[in-house]
Amino acid sequence: MPNLKKNPSALKCVRRDARKAEYRGAVRTSTRTHVKKVRVLLAAGKVAEAEQALLVAVQALDKSAEKGVLHHG
Repeated sequence: MPNLKKNPSALKCVRRDARKAEYRGAVRTSTRTHVKKVRVLLAAGKVAEAEQALLVAVQALDKSAEKGVLHHG
């Protein structure tokens, strides 16, 4: 733990940040998985399946950006 005051609000911030980090990591991982699936399907030449996967990936990207996990770009 970094140099941190031990007052109750500081400890609460540490707990809250740990929960957020765990959630954001899960969302980021699943979003990256969706994007990777699209890239793999395109590399394999499966365009029709890639289009369907792209829709899912775009939804995942929008949702993660909406929740503040990823930045709009």
